[in-house]
Amino acid sequence: MKDKHAFLIAITAVVAVVLYVTAAVLYSDTLVSLWAVVIFCVLMAGALFFPMRGLWPKVTRSSNRLLNLTVHFVVMAGAVAALFFVANYCGADMSTLHTETAVASRKYTKTRHRTRRINRRVTGRGEPYTVYFVEFTMNDGRVKTLEMSSKQYHRIRSGNEVEMQVARGMLGFPVIRRDRPITDTGHLPGVEVK
Repeated sequence: MKDKHAFLIAITAVVAVVLYVTAAVLYSDTLVSLWAVVIFCVLMAGALFFPMRGLWPKVTRSSNRLLNLTVHFVVMAGAVAALFFVANYCGADMSTLHTETAVASRKYTKTRHRTRRINRRVTGRGEPYTVYFVEFTMNDGRVKTLEMSSKQYHRIRSGNEVEMQVARGMLGFPVIRRDRPITDTGHLPGVEVK
């Protein structure tokens, strides 16, 4: 019985992590304020608490209301966020696909390290690798940072205008279509090309 309960807790934790990772990946391609989405997800999780309040004592095996409330908000806010971003991105209306111009306002890199397995139970810091980011300022003033491949990163010049394909998402929030290339126009913003 103890193993079954530990398995249930592990599955709940894995599902929560998968939900948050899904939301984070799709947030990077959606032009929406993060705070608006966080507030929406917390409010929706709060609204779902009373219909689901009987589930969490079974998962946690505790009658502690604060613990059950915390588990509910962590899992359900992630579920609402993942559902929000998946619906908006996957339901994007491709008939609204258009080219939007933005300025590559900043380019930067981060060095991360791979995980290296030392023995069966211990992992350590492995070899470093570089991750490339470009910060774009859209025409309406919104700022979006996108992770790029090395090839794309080196093609884009900081300060130049770029063109990206944007479609209206199912929930009305614009979605950057990463399956279409982001191209550098080769000229500075405000300078007319003759």
